[in-house]
Amino acid sequence: MRSNCLVILSNNKYVDLWDGLFSTYNNYPFLSDNFDIFITTDDFDLSVTPFIPDGVQILKYPNDVSWFFALKFVVKEYLLHKYHYCLFTFDDLCITELRADRISDVLKRDFKYYKLLSTHYNIYSKCYWSGDNISLENSNDSYIGSLVFTIFELEFIVGVFDLMPENLNPWQYELVVSNYLNDKGAFFCSRENLVNYQNLVVKGKYNPVAKHVVESILSRRLNLVRERMSVADIFKYYFKLYVWILFRFTIPYAFQRQLRVKNR
Repeated sequence: MRSNCLVILSNNKYVDLWDGLFSTYNNYPFLSDNFDIFITTDDFDLSVTPFIPDGVQILKYPNDVSWFFALKFVVKEYLLHKYHYCLFTFDDLCITELRADRISDVLKRDFKYYKLLSTHYNIYSKCYWSGDNISLENSNDSYIGSLVFTIFELEFIVGVFDLMPENLNPWQYELVVSNYLNDKGAFFCSRENLVNYQNLVVKGKYNPVAKHVVESILSRRLNLVRERMSVADIFKYYFKLYVWILFRFTIPYAFQRQLRVKNR
């Protein structure tokens, strides 16, 4: 057993993504060399045979529970007191590039939570640079609790979980957990993305642009059992994505938080 784990959050409605997901992971032996790899789910959809490579273990949580309950159940039941750090991500995010040397260096450091992406600072943030790492203090960022390629110290994050309300959906979780994390002081993110990825599914439909990129990397077709995004949906998704990137970098986090609370 390794000292750190990688947990991919999933459920039975997304098992058609596992083939492409794990195939991109297999391009980076660093992951299986340095993490015990798990994927979460409730009951399988028996009409779909999931692809599960050797070395990947399934962590099952109860049916008909909230997203946050499932997350806490998996962490407390299977991971706590067994692993030091946990790298979290989701089943629809296929890795296209990974900086193994830099992530290896991150794992040697002492931190509570570390974002492998560079998306959590902007021109108004109070940043402290240390080599390729950024320490952000009192950023008031309502997204720092995101589980997208974030490494948490397990005992620390369980302590935060225990302070939070039950029955949160992912959107509510990010907003609520950011309040607790900001109170803990500085958190860390990378100066540049240490992981790049394609978001294969948007609102339950597969993104044909992302699918094409992943298929080009794998040199084969993916069989996704779900509806395709329309051309209009694709345009709106990428337009909003690039506007969102600009918004995140140029608008004070306090205003972003107010806007998010108002529209949740």
